Amino acid sequence: MASSSATPSNPPSSFSVPSLSHLPLTLNIKLNHSNYPVWKAQALPYFHGQGVMGYLDGTIQTSPQEIDATNTLTGATTKVPNPEFTHWLHQDFLILATINSSFTEDVLSQVMSYTTSKDVWLALQRNFSSISRAKAVQLRTQLATARKGAMTTREFFLSIKRMADELALAGQPLKS
Repeated sequence: MASSSATPSNPPSSFSVPSLSHLPLTLNIKLNHSNYPVWKAQALPYFHGQGVMGYLDGTIQTSPQEIDATNTLTGATTKVPNPEFTHWLHQDFLILATINSSFTEDVLSQVMSYTTSKDVWLALQRNFSSISRAKAVQLRTQLATARKGAMTTREFFLSIKRMADELALAGQPLKS
């Protein structure tokens, strides 16, 4: 362990990591096997608003666990725990807890072996992208065959709008 006169030889990076003292668990819709686009539409603005999307997409990367510190009296260099790494780890655990708390038990069992929020986020994208594509095909078919029938004009319009919104959430918006 370095003495109190040791200083890190590498100053902290100029890229700041968002500071979260308490990331509230506010993702209300539980992710299950059929609602990924809706869950994602809730999660994306929340994580962007919290300033932590970089953890999920990997633009905020982990720092080394240890850094070199030089003893100002002796000139000796030793490894010391990196406070930036500790901060990053605490933040990532808060984000991971928030994400995990928004899953049904079945979904959580699929991703519980991942240890970072980024790994969970990528696993969700992989696992649910094919479901989203299949859902989009189903919605397009429903739109192509939609009939007003006994519905009121308002009910028919709202059903078409719901399908169009679901397509947009699945990443395949209707083009005008």
